[in-house]
Amino acid sequence: MPRLSKALLIAAALPLVLLAGWQRVIEPALVKIPGDVNRTNNYSGTVSVFVDAKTAVDLPSPQESPMSIVRVTKSVPGETGATTTALREVDNINLLGQSTEQTNVFVLDRSSARNLFDERATAFGTNVNRHGAYFPNLPFGVDNSRRYGIWNNEAGAVYLMERDGGPATATINGAKVLRMTGTLPTTPVAGYYKNELTKLGLPSQLTPEQLQAQFASSGVDATQTLAALGKVLSQDEMLTIIGALANPLPLQYYTALTGDARIEPTTGIVVWTHSVKRFFVGPDPAALAPVHQVLAKHSSDPVVKAVDDYLTSLGKPRAAFTLDYTTNAASANSMASYANSQRTKLRLAQLYAPAGLLLLTVILCFGAFWAWRRESGPSEPQRDVIDVRREETREREPAGV
Repeated sequence: MPRLSKALLIAAALPLVLLAGWQRVIEPALVKIPGDVNRTNNYSGTVSVFVDAKTAVDLPSPQESPMSIVRVTKSVPGETGATTTALREVDNINLLGQSTEQTNVFVLDRSSARNLFDERATAFGTNVNRHGAYFPNLPFGVDNSRRYGIWNNEAGAVYLMERDGGPATATINGAKVLRMTGTLPTTPVAGYYKNELTKLGLPSQLTPEQLQAQFASSGVDATQTLAALGKVLSQDEMLTIIGALANPLPLQYYTALTGDARIEPTTGIVVWTHSVKRFFVGPDPAALAPVHQVLAKHSSDPVVKAVDDYLTSLGKPRAAFTLDYTTNAASANSMASYANSQRTKLRLAQLYAPAGLLLLTVILCFGAFWAWRRESGPSEPQRDVIDVRREETREREPAGV
């Protein structure tokens, strides 16, 4: 085989080897969450308050006021490695006439976009385990026929996001996005989030005065009720009742979420969201448990039964406030442009680069074949052989015989 043909075939082997290992080795090394994330998004909406924060009594009608959030998401300097990266998300929230800042750190697997169990991961300054959940991004190559576990910071829990009803896709600023939705059922807020609620001016306990105010708003006279119970319960049982109700009752907050999102499928980038976060409040069930145990022993007495039923209804979570906010149009358009640029980079690694390697391999192989044909050349034709003896015999024959 000619030298040029051999050289071209050897050269064709290199892109062929790269192509053979592209999907399993090279592409995963290239398709990763970048280490230079720096995005700012703005959200606006309304906050609806259902309970008077001072008295803990239900308001006659919800009080609504505007709210806004400025969210800055950045890669943590020096915290991006070959396989992991850390993102710091800072929310500046303005609502109810005050401003508060909330900070979260997410440690992600750069290839899968899942959260990792890592000591750097925090929620509102407290270490948290979000292992396996998605947030703030979904994975590369989102498929809306699947469900994805999304992290909720307020509850410290995971909820499922899936395809929304209606059309499967929409378009935002030229970017094709998937229409997804998710719901978190009513869940107790995480322990670390209670401090954030206190910062908003919400109470952490129900004082005896507030409890009496709730009794009064329901038409119940606390003094008469205790006197009626004293006729049925023993002295020790009355001490248990009074000891529980005469001291502040710790409050338990709950949250529920309905969220809609628009996801760029190739990158998993969240382009737009609409969130409705509902918060509920009620006395911690553990604080009223001793009272219910005493009253349950005398459930046959109508007065005791009525008091027990009332305390049960009082202990049920009541609507406290609701946050309803949406990504601003300018931020959604900006995220769509960013998603498109990231999509182009991913397509380069996933499609254009391997296609280029395949084309180069074909060209080199064709060149090797062409060189082989050219350097070999056509075979020399065989010369005619003349039988000299036959020719001499022909010359000796007399003409005209």
